[in-house]
Amino acid sequence: MKQPTFILTALALITLSIYLFVSAPPPLPDSKKSSGKILPMRLFLLWCIAMFNIQNRASIGEHSKYFFELKDQNKL
Repeated sequence: MKQPTFILTALALITLSIYLFVSAPPPLPDSKKSSGKILPMRLFLLWCIAMFNIQNRASIGEHSKYFFELKDQNKL
């Protein structure tokens, strides 16, 4: 890289980083009330396992069979 181009690029990056640092918005205030329903970790992990197993199944018939098995066991 040529010397003047390198210096101009370095100066532009330094100027940009200073500008972005100074003009950053203030942090958001912490809210104490939850914005949505809290999902239990066990239910989330069961959902992840179900999605992983459904994506790895070969046919549509097995998808619906697995879904209804989980629904019947009240895991969904």
